[in-house]
Amino acid sequence: PEGTAPPVLVPLSTAFLQLLKDALDSTEETAAADEVPRERFMRVYASQPRSTALVLELRVLCIELLCAAITCESLKKPEFDRLRARVIGAFFKALTSKSEEVVAVAKEGLARVIRQQKLQRELLQSSLRPILLNLADYRKLTVPLLQRLSRLLQLLSNFFNVTLGEKLLEHLKRWIDPECLAKVRANSRPGDDVKVAAAIIDLFHLLPPAPAKFLEPLTSITLDLEAQLPGTPPQGRTWSPYREALLRFVNRHAPEAVAFFLGRLARPPYARLFVSLVRRAEGAPVRKELGSQARRFALATFKMPAQQVATLTADQWWGGGVPPPPPPPPFLLPPP
Repeated sequence: PEGTAPPVLVPLSTAFLQLLKDALDSTEETAAADEVPRERFMRVYASQPRSTALVLELRVLCIELLCAAITCESLKKPEFDRLRARVIGAFFKALTSKSEEVVAVAKEGLARVIRQQKLQRELLQSSLRPILLNLADYRKLTVPLLQRLSRLLQLLSNFFNVTLGEKLLEHLKRWIDPECLAKVRANSRPGDDVKVAAAIIDLFHLLPPAPAKFLEPLTSITLDLEAQLPGTPPQGRTWSPYREALLRFVNRHAPEAVAFFLGRLARPPYARLFVSLVRRAEGAPVRKELGSQARRFALATFKMPAQQVATLTADQWWGGGVPPPPPPPPFLLPPP
């Protein structure tokens, strides 16, 4: 399990090295199952459930062995560089698996590698290339591909820069272009376009911090994407998959997000979006930050003299003890 000390391995020997190579071979061979279309995989699983389950269990056990071996000091010698590179490559490959068990042990293996050493640039580039090549074309984006990128960002966010965020924003803009959206829908199942766009937004909270660069365009695109959803009323939606993904980004950058929305309360779409984010159970970081900016909130929301607002404490605002201010605009009132 993550955070626990790695098990003590037996001393390196010819037999043990052969065992590691056999585990690597097995892991690489079973990884081929990830390239099989899901429909075919499910047919095989239905006809041979026990065999498929055993193959999956074998892959998990092999990766667990490699995960333990990668911490062995003896394997850090130069003569084992090639073997270590293969092991690390197997971890990267396993992150693309459809099995959560395989992904979990692969993430732990990579986490141990990162804690021990700085990954070589060449190895990192070769391991990331299959995913990054598909990111170049918005028509090739799928939920599984974006989930793989999410797993990598959880471990390797420091290896990326804002260019990745800029590319993701560029793709999101395709989703609000009717012509590009028609091409996406023509090559996907109904509803996949919504899932893919939400998955793109969900990546931003994992990127290196750059709220000043991404907060405004990401919020604007979220509102535009919602407007395209069937059945969206003229005043906008109260919730959507896009807002759920945006909330994680807003939570991570709560101070900047609260300042951003307080400066736009006079614009109903932004005000309604902000209220919906604050009211969600998962929006605790945003609510806490909003509570710490009571004076600014009062100035942005109510028609009160700045001098009067300056004399109030946060406890007075949120706990009572002062005459109630004028009622807020209708879009800030709770629903009946």
